[in-house]
Amino acid sequence: TKSIRTFQPSASLADNASSTSAPLTHIDLVCSGGGLKGYFLVGVRAVLDAQLSQHRLAVSRYAGTSCGAWCAMFMAAGLSTGDWLRTYTLTRGAVESGDARVIHAAYRDAVWPWLQRALAADAYVRCSGRCFISLTVLEGGWPRNLLVSEFTSNQAQHIIS
Repeated sequence: TKSIRTFQPSASLADNASSTSAPLTHIDLVCSGGGLKGYFLVGVRAVLDAQLSQHRLAVSRYAGTSCGAWCAMFMAAGLSTGDWLRTYTLTRGAVESGDARVIHAAYRDAVWPWLQRALAADAYVRCSGRCFISLTVLEGGWPRNLLVSEFTSNQAQHIIS
């Protein structure tokens, strides 16, 4: 019976589950954008974590854009689902209290200060070469894609090229 808790690996990965001695198969995980839909990925991650070990899979690289970048960072940095959910309650509290009229302000004013304390000191090391963030930058008034995967600190940086 299929359910939300049922993981159906591709045929090429299905053999891993049948052998406890098979080496881990490394996969890449891509998280799409979609605003607050990113919080649904908290539930997906809970199921995914359980299924990865059962099927002898390990995520080597994470990629994402918009809220998917946020999700990719949380997983690559090793933050818990509880940490992830904390960002939701912080955002909701900021919006409901009137401190933030738009969600971006809530992230900047409530979530970012908390996240700086929650991130491990080496989170940027954990993410470098493993977390790929797609950004759109304006150059001379024209948008272009920029893929960032190397990080030098846990601090937010403005990309200027």
